[in-house]
Amino acid sequence: MSEPIPFEPWRVASIEERRIADVLGVLAHEKLEWAGGVAACSEPGSWLNQVIGAGDGVAVSEADVEDVARWYEARGVEPKIVIHPYVHTSLTSALGAAGFRLKTAEIVIGAELDGTSREAVPAPPEGVTIDVLDKNDAQAVEEVVQMCARCFRPDVEPPDPHLVDSTRRSIHHPRAIMLVAKVDGQLAAAGGFEQFENLAALYGAATAKPFRGRGIQQALIYKRLDVARERGAKWALVTSLPRTGTERNALRCGMRQFYTRLEFVRPGEGLVASP
Repeated sequence: MSEPIPFEPWRVASIEERRIADVLGVLAHEKLEWAGGVAACSEPGSWLNQVIGAGDGVAVSEADVEDVARWYEARGVEPKIVIHPYVHTSLTSALGAAGFRLKTAEIVIGAELDGTSREAVPAPPEGVTIDVLDKNDAQAVEEVVQMCARCFRPDVEPPDPHLVDSTRRSIHHPRAIMLVAKVDGQLAAAGGFEQFENLAALYGAATAKPFRGRGIQQALIYKRLDVARERGAKWALVTSLPRTGTERNALRCGMRQFYTRLEFVRPGEGLVASP
């Protein structure tokens, strides 16, 4: 058995932010290589509109920040720059000088998946089956896409076509693996992960309203960790807002906090904020 890779939060943070930057660059309509990361932009209001991966070992000036802020503003989009705690200190100073303010703090919760830490995977709740989604089954993919879109934005009906499109393209990303949970053959929940280098990033957790409160998402986390481990991942993680179901489920599955992601924005008149 190979020796476990030492856990260093800055190493994991660097890999994860590079992964997200790579995905945004593929999914967004426009991208700009900026300060060691990627500025991504689609239609106003899209979750894709953000800067990721900047300042990782790269100094950033106030002028640099102004340039990327104007790039977003010219498109009617509120600039958003997401950083981790290990970025170059010049970036945090430049954000303050350029008038950015902290909007949200997210926690990144993770687990080490080397063989020494493996635990038995609990069986799913009675009546629940969990399988890897066949991405070649167009009907099955579309069913998952529509369910996820309604879960992510339950107040929008019919589902936002831009969200539907980005969800569909996320599922079809070459590194994406989506698992689906069914109850008596009916789609109940879904959750994916993407493997990038030695890291498996869990994302896209959604449970249809009639099936909530049954422990299905917790079972999906266990199953994704096991599938990721079988595929050679050394670490797994999931990003969550504090005090949410995602955080609770991840902690119950033995995961722990790895680091914090901070979202900075610069609001402006007529600019559309992103979720």
